[in-house]
Amino acid sequence: MTLAITQEQIADLSGRTIPVKELVDLFGFRRRDYESVQAITVGLHTANLTTAPSFATCHRDTAVTIVPVQEADSAEETAAYEDFRPGSLPQRPFQIGDLPSAVNGIHSVTPDATLSYAIHLMRQHDFSQIPVIGGSSDLKGIITWQSVAAMREKQGFSGKLTDAMIETVECAETHHELFSRMTIIHKHGYMLVRKPSGRFSGIVTPADIAERFHQLGLPFFLVGEIEGKLRTLLRPLPQTSIDLVLNPRQQQPPGTSIDELMFGQYVNLLRQSDVPATKQKARDKQLTASADLNWQTLGWETVDRQLFVTQLVRVKDIRNRIAHFSPKLLPDSDITELRSFCSLLDHLM
Repeated sequence: MTLAITQEQIADLSGRTIPVKELVDLFGFRRRDYESVQAITVGLHTANLTTAPSFATCHRDTAVTIVPVQEADSAEETAAYEDFRPGSLPQRPFQIGDLPSAVNGIHSVTPDATLSYAIHLMRQHDFSQIPVIGGSSDLKGIITWQSVAAMREKQGFSGKLTDAMIETVECAETHHELFSRMTIIHKHGYMLVRKPSGRFSGIVTPADIAERFHQLGLPFFLVGEIEGKLRTLLRPLPQTSIDLVLNPRQQQPPGTSIDELMFGQYVNLLRQSDVPATKQKARDKQLTASADLNWQTLGWETVDRQLFVTQLVRVKDIRNRIAHFSPKLLPDSDITELRSFCSLLDHLM
């Protein structure tokens, strides 16, 4: 992707403090989304720069400082692991309306429908239940496979819709808190959902809840798996290299093990510098020389170092975003990135 700013202009940003929205504009983007965040991150990293705090996770009006990567990693990782920024934790309970199935519409039958019509719809769409609703909000009852079976066991049933209809139906509104109603949903196998206007907007089942929390939880487990595999793979590195990336302000004394490092420090153990040695500070030269030696120690002859570190940085950025819980799901491209890197680590173990 072609940026609206040259590499020289990016390098000149070092030390500047600007709002996130201005930074996004400088790179030629109208909004901050997955594509623009990735492009800006890569552009900054090519110049060995990043922002403090991370422009990808803070409010668009927040002023961020463009700093060398080594200076930002410690503060960024400390914030991600030890201290949630204001507003990063959920500011309200998880509501029923946060589940897509609660607001994506509902199939129903009218009170004058035949039972065979209701059963046909249930089979056609693989439903376990279908509500009986007059208009958009006049709930009469619900048909379930259990109620159909119970009807057939009765003497002299007529096969009418009302014979198989359960009249007492569990309902909630989209703004109601989910967790307090989990027991009810589990007991009955469903809960109908209304909007505050009274109009039915969806239905929630245990399967819907399980799917949603699988989607929300999967990135955490993938990142945890990646961190565990990284620690194992980097264990051959000498303690002198590990001590070089430690930060005493984070109570990391010399001798701290590879298992106690933060994600940004894993990057520093392997990162290549694009800055000429003549322009590097003494500590940067030490880090660069140590990282070169670390890569040789690992002996990954079939792995391209630049591609590996670039992907490791992207994983770090994803990890920092999901460290601050959000009911919004990661894009599929982020999940693919995590799966891809996890698979790569498997081949190296």
